[in-house]
Parts: sequence; C-alpha cells; structure tokens
Amino acid sequence: MIHLAIPYRRFSSDKQTGNTSLTRQQDLVTKWLSKNPEYKTLPQFDYVDEAVSGYHGDNIKFGQLGEFISEVEKGTFNRYKSPILLIENFDRFGRLKPRKALGYITDILEAGVSICLLDRGEVITPDKVDDDFFLMQLVMTASRAHGESKRKSDNVTKAWQIKAEGIADGATLTRNVPFWINPDNRQLVIPERAKLVERIFKMRLESMSC
Repeated sequence: MIHLAIPYRRFSSDKQTGNTSLTRQQDLVTKWLSKNPEYKTLPQFDYVDEAVSGYHGDNIKFGQLGEFISEVEKGTFNRYKSPILLIENFDRFGRLKPRKALGYITDILEAGVSICLLDRGEVITPDKVDDDFFLMQLVMTASRAHGESKRKSDNVTKAWQIKAEGIADGATLTRNVPFWINPDNRQLVIPERAKLVERIFKMRLESMSC
C-alpha cells in the first residue's frame, strides 16, 4: 500500500494563461515530494484547473477539483495509506462563501484525506475536524478569501457602470476602434487606412463578379 500524494493546482482566468502561477505551484509540489520520499503521485489523481474561477465554485461544479471531491465521496482514496491533498493554499481550493468552503474541507478530512498547505508547510490531518479552534481559523480564512474576491468583483462592476454612464455624456468607453478610425477623434478617419479598406472591398467585389 503506497502513501498517496494528490496534487491540485489552479489559476483563475485566461489572462493568467502562460504566467508563472502553475510553475510556482508545481515547484512547491516537487519540493514537498522530495522532502517526503515515501509519498508517490499517480497520474489519474493529479488535478489541474486552468483558467477556472474558484469564486463561484466553478472548479468544483465543472472542474477537476470537483472530480477529486467525487473520488473522495466514493471512498477511492481509502485503499491508499495516509492520502494527502497537496495545495498551495486555501485560495487555490476556492473563494466560496465560508459555510460552503468549510463543508467541502471537512468532508475531505472526514474521509481520511489530509490537506497540506504548501506555501507554509502546514499539514491538516483528519483529527482537526474536531478542533474548534482550527474550524474557527478555517472560517476566518474562507471569509477573508471570499470577501477579497467579492471586493474585486464589485470594483470591476462599478468601474464598468461608471464608464457606461459616461457614454451619455460623450465619454469614451474604450479606445478599441477599427484601425481606420482615429481613436482620439472618432468622427475622423485615417485617410491612408480608409483607402486600404476601400481597396480591399473593391478587390473582393471584383473577385465575386468573375
């Protein structure tokens, strides 16, 4: 019976694609495994959610974290010795409302799967489920993570509302315009570019008439 390590990595949006987030998280996994050589990973239990938000729990509803939780519920990891979930921090797990986050985490622990927070080297063992102080800390951590994500979401929404309201006063919502339009004065075209567009359309019409 092998000691099973279960890595989980996640980043939130397409804008983060290609950045160092996954590399950093994988480095933490690799370092932990090198310090705990008795643990092995298996490819079928190696989970990654790329460009999947944890704020609304999409990584649980549609992502690989949900697949991991499904395996937990089926008792899949009971056949392994001291299974442990390797995760950078609770933010990677998700930024759900505290009650929901607490429910998922306690379910994992009660199923006999430990959780290692790699960024601080803390291992949370199943017996922590009965530790009131730990549960209080967990609720506070989940509350902070959820509150931070909600604040960012509210700020983005408010910024776009302000931009939209400004349109009525002639404000510019975005500088993205067709390449033949002057972005500083949208009533003006850039002559040489406008001629190029006319030429493209003319060539297209001529080819269609052949």
